[in-house]
Amino acid sequence: MLKLNLVVIRTENLQETVRWYSENFGLEFVTESHNEGVLHYSAQLSEGLLEIYPTSKPVSKITFGFTLNKSDFEKIALNIDHKIIGEKLILVKDIDGNSIILSLS
Repeated sequence: MLKLNLVVIRTENLQETVRWYSENFGLEFVTESHNEGVLHYSAQLSEGLLEIYPTSKPVSKITFGFTLNKSDFEKIALNIDHKIIGEKLILVKDIDGNSIILSLS
């Protein structure tokens, strides 16, 4: 069975996007650069990483999901505009329009 261990978001609004994920999901980002590559931000998830890279070109939107405990799920549902898509599922969009499906664990 495959296990997802990396999600990469590309954005024209690097600092704003990092701030949005930090404030709304409590993620702590560090700056990195692989083999003298572009400077980007990385946050450790329970399993894997979320990385945010700068770009100067419009990019396709992505969809991914997070599973949250009840208190975090309710906190986010109160603070972010969302769409209910199931009994324990909501859909939120980040500032770039990427879709994030949040599920209650």
